[in-house]
Amino acid sequence: MNVPLIFVLTGIALVSGLSLLAIMRQRAGQLTGTEDFEARWQQVDMAAFMNLSDPMEERFLQRNLPAAEFQRIQRQRVIVMWEYLSRLSANTKLMVQAGQIVQHTTVGDAAVTARQFVSSAMQTRMAIFMAEASLVLKFVFPATADPIHELVRKYDSLSQRFAQTWTEHKLAGVTSAAS
Repeated sequence: MNVPLIFVLTGIALVSGLSLLAIMRQRAGQLTGTEDFEARWQQVDMAAFMNLSDPMEERFLQRNLPAAEFQRIQRQRVIVMWEYLSRLSANTKLMVQAGQIVQHTTVGDAAVTARQFVSSAMQTRMAIFMAEASLVLKFVFPATADPIHELVRKYDSLSQRFAQTWTEHKLAGVTSAAS
């Protein structure tokens, strides 16, 4: 690689990282309750994201489109994937906060389960951050492989586990309030 290209890539990565930090600070508020959680949750069409991040779909486009057209379309796909990842990141942050609420308001097995969930959610947040970094490279070099498809599966599994944990916590809160 030549030196100017390295500087350009470094600059893009730096700007992207700073943008990510600004977005994270903007969304830094803590949860105040169930209503706040539901108001801040961002819907994600997981089937569409899975299709968008499918390596087979990307290979199909690469094989069937002229190189310039593939690069243009791939950059558009990267921009959309970035938006999806931003939503996943925000939702995963909410899951961490909600899991911490459950962890601090329960005892026994429920608290242990919540602690494990928080750990999984934090690992997923880190994976999302790494995927966002890989998208910067993919934007510059559209044929670059990325880990996003597997991340989408991991997030989907995590969000399903979270829904069960959060629902159980809400039900326990309603039951204890009724007593």
